[in-house]
Amino acid sequence: MGSDRSLDEFLGDDEGSPNPDDASDADATDEDEPTPATTIYNPDGGDCEACGATVTRRWRDGDALVCGECKGW
Repeated sequence: MGSDRSLDEFLGDDEGSPNPDDASDADATDEDEPTPATTIYNPDGGDCEACGATVTRRWRDGDALVCGECKGW
């Protein structure tokens, strides 16, 4: 086995690598708005917004929550 080494030893001085400290405001995300889940599970079921079926798992399709049959994969 080799000796333990610091990950810093593997860092290069790449001029083209992005520096997280140089991020502009345009790259910043709004922390007040959480990213919506892509799927929702409800053991009691929820209505598909496309066909009205009651299902336990729905997926986001645009702004709607739909069943697997209605999801535009």
